Amino acid sequence: MTGAGTTSGYAQRLFAIKTDSTSRTYLLHTHLKEEDAGHNAPLVILLAPKGLTASDIYDRTLYAKQLYRQAVIALPNALQSDWGCASEDALSANRNAEFLVRMIEEIYRNFKINRDDITIISNGRDSCAVSRVREKYPSVQWQSSDYLGPGEFARTKLLQEIHGLLSTETPRNSAFFEPYTDPFAPKVITPLERMIEQGYYNRWVVNIRYGGMTFLKSIRTEMKEDAYLDLSKSVAPLSFGITKWFSDSTAWFLEFSRMPVSRQQKINGNSLSIGGGMMRNVTIGFKYAPLTEKRLRPYFSLATGAMWINIRGGKITMNGSPPPSTGGAPPAGRPPGFAGDQRRVFLHTTLEAGADYRLTRRLIINTSLKYLHSAQFEPLGSIKAARGFSFLIGAGYVLNARSTKKLEYLSE
Repeated sequence: MTGAGTTSGYAQRLFAIKTDSTSRTYLLHTHLKEEDAGHNAPLVILLAPKGLTASDIYDRTLYAKQLYRQAVIALPNALQSDWGCASEDALSANRNAEFLVRMIEEIYRNFKINRDDITIISNGRDSCAVSRVREKYPSVQWQSSDYLGPGEFARTKLLQEIHGLLSTETPRNSAFFEPYTDPFAPKVITPLERMIEQGYYNRWVVNIRYGGMTFLKSIRTEMKEDAYLDLSKSVAPLSFGITKWFSDSTAWFLEFSRMPVSRQQKINGNSLSIGGGMMRNVTIGFKYAPLTEKRLRPYFSLATGAMWINIRGGKITMNGSPPPSTGGAPPAGRPPGFAGDQRRVFLHTTLEAGADYRLTRRLIINTSLKYLHSAQFEPLGSIKAARGFSFLIGAGYVLNARSTKKLEYLSE
């Protein structure tokens, strides 16, 4: 079988189909728009009278100029120029009918025509071919014409009849009508599907984030405790949180952050200074995302909460004895010369700007820049307040991603 891909615009091609070891041909005129390439277009089949061929009744220039509505027009060539109805040759009639059916199927594969909108035009003496085709496609219409012949006058009159056919809407038969999906077109989803795939309304999201934090220079002070720890250096916050979106753009969240301070040690003569610590805070706040139902969404948040800062460290001599300045014996379970201290800040504020990207219905990746501002406290670990910027990256998981509760009425 010789075929062709989808052809749009004004085009005419010769196709061949092999039936019963016989090669059968037909002309095909496509008058289609580029964007749909024939989807659900009507098909008109012109049967040339006995003794004539498809080329005798076809004029490409005339069809291209005067056919106003998109359509596919097929002009098959009969077996021995006879569709088998005027003779007693039933075998030839069956072969012709089989050829027409296979032609319709091939045109459908190439152009996705509407198989409920097929019309066969003949001179009235070839009705047996239509009857046999209707056994496969019951919705096929048949029309008789006196202008299936050569010459510009006959062709012009025939085109007028075709225009009349195309102006009539044909009911769609559910057995054949198929909604067309362009494989290269963006997926079109319903409002409800969009809210499920990209929306955040009524969603619970758990997340984990990790990054680095640097304190402002303005809150740094001298070391005044015996723990020998400099908190003014960068720390690495790790946070866990849960967010409840009560609209598609606003949410509240609760987050717990743990910021371990890396262990620091310094050898000075015959003594060793060691320090380490931990910063913990709990925040609760509100988040606002100005863009709704988008995969990439910037957001802003404001939160407040409490903070605990613990440090521990000290100085020991190389023989394990405490330095004279510490005085007395160390408490049980603590190495000689080690001390600990803690600060509790009951109120701190965070401002954050970031972006969420919805990878899938359930998975979210996140990046943000956060500013932490606490009240001032008694100097600890070379700082007198917890104030600074942190850069975080993380991932989130939507717990109730498949839930449609409270969504149906919003999508209407």
